[in-house]
Amino acid sequence: MKNLQQVTNAIIGTSIVATATIGYFIYENNKLSISNLEIISNKIPKSFKDFKILHLTDLHGKIFGKNNSKLINKIKELNPDIIVATGDMFSVCMDEKEVFLNLCKNLRNYYPIYYSLGNHETIVKTSTNFNERTWFCYYIDKLKQIGVIVIDNAKVNLVKGQDKINIYGLSLPIKYYRRRFTADRKKKLPVSKQILDNFIGECNKKNFNILLAHNPLHYDAYRAWGSDITFSGHIHGGVVRLPIIKGIFSPEVDFFPKYKEGIYLKENSALVVGRGLGNSSLKVRVLNPPEIVIITLK
Repeated sequence: MKNLQQVTNAIIGTSIVATATIGYFIYENNKLSISNLEIISNKIPKSFKDFKILHLTDLHGKIFGKNNSKLINKIKELNPDIIVATGDMFSVCMDEKEVFLNLCKNLRNYYPIYYSLGNHETIVKTSTNFNERTWFCYYIDKLKQIGVIVIDNAKVNLVKGQDKINIYGLSLPIKYYRRRFTADRKKKLPVSKQILDNFIGECNKKNFNILLAHNPLHYDAYRAWGSDITFSGHIHGGVVRLPIIKGIFSPEVDFFPKYKEGIYLKENSALVVGRGLGNSSLKVRVLNPPEIVIITLK
């Protein structure tokens, strides 16, 4: 009888711990974390001092609250000058509920939105499936119709007063991402300044240049090309974040990614890596809540 009571207590205790753990993971994966960062540069034009850029990445069709009200209200509370979205806003299964499209519909009247593609968009865009390619064209057209500025291997000028800065959007073909689950997955084509020149043109380093590039692992090429600030995502904050070492896993099926969150600085070029908002193949984050990044230019 005593042993039965001990077993019962153990089962109850284990159930409580398991329920609490699951509850915490659900809470953490739906809690919005805000990272306020500053970029200081003598190249920033006077009119853009204290200019706020809100960075969203890797939404993967995730919804925060009914109709994404939680995310929308938080963005309005932060009140940026512009929003940049750096890809993987939907997944390769396509955005059936049009989550990102509806998010933009709710935000576009308040803020300009600049959108570059990630690997998931590129997979659908270049799919051998005609229906997927057709859907992608429809989706991009709908975004453009509501005023989202889609920057697909292109440049736009952001003008304020007498000053301007350049915003480039880089869309790398899938061959420049790691081949995840194949025997040669370690192989990946290198990215260089010349590759960027070919896709988005040479950079005028006299201007202040912002680059939207989904994959942060090519930071050295972005810096050599001439980016003053590069906004990236892709790594999902390393998925599992541990104290001190932080993120340990990359969606490219690799451990301890070099660039996973926050700001990295090299030779007057900054890389801003967002931890992202949603999940793709790995459906859980550990000690790694969804993140909105807001950068203030100084």
